[in-house]
Amino acid sequence: MSRYAHLEPKLVGEISGKFIVKAYQRGYRWDDSQVLAMLNDIWQNGNNPYCLQPVVVRRIDDDIYELIDGQQRLTTLLILLKYIQQEYKPRVTIQYTLSYETREKTAEFLDRINSESAEDNIDFFYIYKAYKTIDEWFKTLSSKNNKDIEVADDIFGYLNKNVKVIWYEVSEDVDPIALFARLNIGKIALTNAELVKAMFLMNAGR
Repeated sequence: MSRYAHLEPKLVGEISGKFIVKAYQRGYRWDDSQVLAMLNDIWQNGNNPYCLQPVVVRRIDDDIYELIDGQQRLTTLLILLKYIQQEYKPRVTIQYTLSYETREKTAEFLDRINSESAEDNIDFFYIYKAYKTIDEWFKTLSSKNNKDIEVADDIFGYLNKNVKVIWYEVSEDVDPIALFARLNIGKIALTNAELVKAMFLMNAGR
């Protein structure tokens, strides 16, 4: 059986299912600069195709996945989508959820990010901090002759039509802990051939 069962570029708006971050991974830790870098890249690319780094998953059940790599990106994207939903577009549907094995009620907190629970643990603190960073970014952008609701509409549109991740779904027999270690301590990287294949697939889908 091949190492990777499935490889494709996937629009953020097409990501669906329940993603579980197992205990061998650290929690959410992106700082302001990393959140802002993603926001600015998405905004500046606008209606042009834009591809984020890989998301590596292993299927557990029909729509349940173990998230092996890319949890910081996927969590930040979820926080951004939740911000847009809570502040501007309450009727939009978000098709995926995230839960951390080491933190109870992470999925619930991500569903309704709030200051009251932000001090419950370090992961909630960073999630709420990212939410506030997104809020400040929106306010800064809307003060530059952009209406904030228009910014929300544009960003939501980009995520559904232009912004993709390189989606790696590994075979069920792959050892997720060993793969996580290899991806994150530099022993192996996702190969150039695999990334080139993903880019060809992305270009063919434009």
